[in-house]
Amino acid sequence: MELAKRKKILEAMQGELMPEYRAKKALLTIPELGEVKDTVDKQSDIMLLEVSISNFQITTEMLRLVNNALARIEAGSYGGCEECGEGIPEEERVANSAAANFCVPRQKMESFILRKNPFFYEKDVLAFAKLNGVHPGLPVGQIQYSTGLHDYLRKYQTKIRQFVTPGAIVDGWDQSLDLA
Repeated sequence: MELAKRKKILEAMQGELMPEYRAKKALLTIPELGEVKDTVDKQSDIMLLEVSISNFQITTEMLRLVNNALARIEAGSYGGCEECGEGIPEEERVANSAAANFCVPRQKMESFILRKNPFFYEKDVLAFAKLNGVHPGLPVGQIQYSTGLHDYLRKYQTKIRQFVTPGAIVDGWDQSLDLA
């Protein structure tokens, strides 16, 4: 996807998230201390406040990720590795594209992204992964790639080198492996 199109998508997401952010922030009110309430009402107020805080945190995190991606586009560093700053090689992009349909059928993944965008709740992503019989890191990677939010749900990405290299002739850096 070209950069201008991705920027437009991110700006649309930002436009949808800002009113949501303001509305959820307005709901963060502490119940009046002077009111006389029974224990059930107090517990209900606490639970509603906790849900409001959780929803606000999710929206805040999504807005932060979108703003971060837009800032990287403006700085000219978007699309590269966030750790080392290098661009993603064409071979890696081709491999990512080929793997996309192998791991989770592209049509299912695109449908999920369209239905959930811009609010990819962790529980929804985990349910989608389970429904498709894949590790959560696979749909997370696809969401990161398609939205440009490369640090979203990063905890589900796992290192696989130890599982791949025993059956490989060369490693990811084109170094021959000892097969003995």
